[in-house]
Amino acid sequence: MASPAPEDSDRQVADGLINELIEIVRGLAGEKCVISPTVNLLTDVNLDSLEMLQLDETVRNRYGVSLITHEGLKSISTVRDLAQFIADHKRPQIQA
Repeated sequence: MASPAPEDSDRQVADGLINELIEIVRGLAGEKCVISPTVNLLTDVNLDSLEMLQLDETVRNRYGVSLITHEGLKSISTVRDLAQFIADHKRPQIQA
């Protein structure tokens, strides 16, 4: 059986990360709206400043990336932007 092409593997990881982030945002937003990769976190989901800080804390704890330290909050509008930011700034994991 052939291994998946590297780009397929990267896409699966990205899709998995986006799905995880959708669940995180859904947990913060509650039942306010439907969360998708392209909804705007501020204008569509209406996350307030406290919820954005909670998002930063969750992302920092789970992925080792601080949105505030990297001034990511200015460049992140959607869940897809958030996933890209994490992928670009995530610390490499050391294999034991």
